[in-house]
Amino acid sequence: MSDTVLRELLLHYDPPYAWDTLLAFYRQRAIAGVERVSDTSYARSFQLAGAQGWFRLSHAPEQHALRADIHCNDPEQVPNVVALIRRQFDLDANPALIHAALATHPPLRNAVKQVPGLRVPGIAGEFEALIRAIAGQQVSVAAARTLLQRLCERCACALPGVTDALAPTLLFPSPEALLRTPLDGLGFTGKRSLWMRSIAERYEQGFSARLDNLDASVTRLQELPGIGSWSAHYIAMRAFGEADAFPTADLGLLNALRNPERPSARELQQLAQAWRPWRAYAALYLWHTLG
Repeated sequence: MSDTVLRELLLHYDPPYAWDTLLAFYRQRAIAGVERVSDTSYARSFQLAGAQGWFRLSHAPEQHALRADIHCNDPEQVPNVVALIRRQFDLDANPALIHAALATHPPLRNAVKQVPGLRVPGIAGEFEALIRAIAGQQVSVAAARTLLQRLCERCACALPGVTDALAPTLLFPSPEALLRTPLDGLGFTGKRSLWMRSIAERYEQGFSARLDNLDASVTRLQELPGIGSWSAHYIAMRAFGEADAFPTADLGLLNALRNPERPSARELQQLAQAWRPWRAYAALYLWHTLG
């Protein structure tokens, strides 16, 4: 890959920034070949508007920034790669505003104090988020990661010309790549394989679920097979950066609020009204309390 290389580009944020917590989240879910997560850095491949490449991020806390090395075969797309990174790593969040809104609520107060600067861990693309959501339904995080790794290896979308031994080597499959790849024997149920193919067909034809507001995007996402309210809010949170997305029926959120009994989804929905417009961050803080 003949590429443009930008080294040690600083992408600034408003502190605090919970880098180690974010990195641990990605480490648990990293797809081998597509992503590489070390103790101090995150790297992944990308394809964007016809461009391909990869980036590696590390933390520069003294400068309130992430340090980025970007490799891209189309220099005109580098600003879009930077925008992708800023969205995926939630660099434009205002933690002071979020903390002020959430730290007064008893279920969240201690978590906000313990992990200031918690950010929403994004997903690089809308289609990828949907396939990850389908793969992760009713299985463990580790099992979903294995299924996704098998899928990426089967699709064999190699990132060409990579010479760095620690760089990603595979691209997450595009809709076109998924459609031309047999999915049998990977471990997906027949129903989920059909869902993924149907979603890939829609996206190959130019479908997008991201609309002007959260409710419209969630409704649009639920037009796709296998995507219910929980998945739609989770995708809106991680792929669209919707700060108020909130998967109300999530078992983890309900368990985090057990006191001593677990609330109902309806009770959680009512409680979460006080956390608007930052319910995505409230969800992350509640999940964090579960370890």
